[in-house]
Amino acid sequence: MKKQRQQFLDVLLRSCNPVLYRPVQFSDVLVMDILCSFSRVFGDFHLSTSEMFGFGSASEKPPWRAYDLIFTLVASLPPLIRFRQCMSQYLLLPTGHPHRHRQLANAMKYLVSLGPILSASCVAQAESKAREAEDAAGQIAAFKTMRTTVIIWLVANVLSSVYGYWWDVRIGWKLGRWPTPTSRDRSTRLVARTNMLDDSIPLPPSPQPTQWFPPLLRERLLFSLHLLY
Repeated sequence: MKKQRQQFLDVLLRSCNPVLYRPVQFSDVLVMDILCSFSRVFGDFHLSTSEMFGFGSASEKPPWRAYDLIFTLVASLPPLIRFRQCMSQYLLLPTGHPHRHRQLANAMKYLVSLGPILSASCVAQAESKAREAEDAAGQIAAFKTMRTTVIIWLVANVLSSVYGYWWDVRIGWKLGRWPTPTSRDRSTRLVARTNMLDDSIPLPPSPQPTQWFPPLLRERLLFSLHLLY
């Protein structure tokens, strides 16, 4: 158990290294992906500590304080580290490598995901200043600032959701692409290799360039019957 704890600490130390030209290990990527999924947990932990230690209640909307910024930075750290890891992999791969642009697109996904986290903190700070304003002029100025930050927060959420959905479907799952003769040949070869495990299953005929292939599917299909997809 002590060895596993030491390995986990080594992963955290390697991940926090800001050097770009440094090889990224798979364990580092896996741990940071898990921590990125815990962003909601960090937010709930923030609210729980606020109520436990007397910083205020979530229902009472306590004023924005400096420790709120600390929790925002903690929640932003895993996506920021994943952005650095993707940029390291992008820079270390040679020009023309098929996965080089994939790493750049993945880096943009984590960079865009920082927008909702940071803008939400700005909205909370602007709302706190609007409640603490003493005169009418101060309240009007504070509410204008809060309205601007809310718009930025909405745009950041939409951009992060749309880009994340596009990346998962188009790059992660390789869906939404129109088939080419090369992709048809590759998918048929995969089915042929699968059928070779059973001699009783005849091999499918080689596709012709004019053979119909369903669009918006990934290049390699496990089942030869297209209606299953």
